[in-house]
Amino acid sequence: DNTIYLYEEELTAGGIHRKYTLKDTIFQHVLQSKSQIKLAWDPVSHILYSTGQNNKIYLWDIETLKCKKIADGHRDMIMHMLVIKEKNFLASCSMDKSIILWGLENFTRKKTLL
Repeated sequence: DNTIYLYEEELTAGGIHRKYTLKDTIFQHVLQSKSQIKLAWDPVSHILYSTGQNNKIYLWDIETLKCKKIADGHRDMIMHMLVIKEKNFLASCSMDKSIILWGLENFTRKKTLL
């Protein structure tokens, strides 16, 4: 239905069972893409990274549900994203055969690998 659902998790019954409560939604039209959304999650900063066919990466603050930043760097559709906390990077790879390493502190491009 073109929607990203955000749930809050809470442990119940001594931590054995989990209960998920719908917190809110982010509609896909905000992402300006009509197919194949990819997501990456940073549990420390509570930032959700999303992308679609428009070659951009969106940074979502889950607490406010606001888009904090839009990053543009790939020339073709982004195929995958991965948060690498140990190195403080988000890695994205694209159909343009490039991998971009983005710094998580200010989300600037740190390195492009071809």
